[in-house]
Amino acid sequence: MRTLNRIADLRALVQGWRMAGETVAFVPTMGNLHAGHASLIDAAHHHGRRVVASVFVNPLQFGPTEDYAAYPRTPDEDAVLLAAQGVDALLLPVVDHALRRGLEPARAGRIDIAARVDGGHLRIVVTDNGLPEHAAETPSPDTDALRERLLALFGGRARFVPRADGPGGTTAILELPRAS
Repeated sequence: MRTLNRIADLRALVQGWRMAGETVAFVPTMGNLHAGHASLIDAAHHHGRRVVASVFVNPLQFGPTEDYAAYPRTPDEDAVLLAAQGVDALLLPVVDHALRRGLEPARAGRIDIAARVDGGHLRIVVTDNGLPEHAAETPSPDTDALRERLLALFGGRARFVPRADGPGGTTAILELPRAS
């Protein structure tokens, strides 16, 4: 079982599995695992060739009168149970990494959309200056799903290119074949 602390590392691992044609099941937990969690992992094995589990005690799930610090944490025992259940990867994210967007102050942003016919393609350019500049460089399930849908709809004729656009902005360019 691989143990990862960064979500980006897990995304890269899962992307490799998916590119190899493997399905992936995910079991999110808050740790302090028991037989009920083991049954969830057993069920996950029926839904995916690979199984990923996470152990994350989210401080945002605790109200002001609930004691986040007192929540039981048993990472070593959890890892033993998960390995025994045949889990392929364990995500143990650091709070600062897992909640980075949620902890940073929101930035006011503006989204600009421009479309034009360019040769035989419709070219759509979307710029969001409220996203961090590294957002386009981080693989995400949303981006992967969009690429897969475009491939299914248009074959190799569609192109989706996310890119950083300098400080404080992210641009995605979508080119679609023009309808005849």
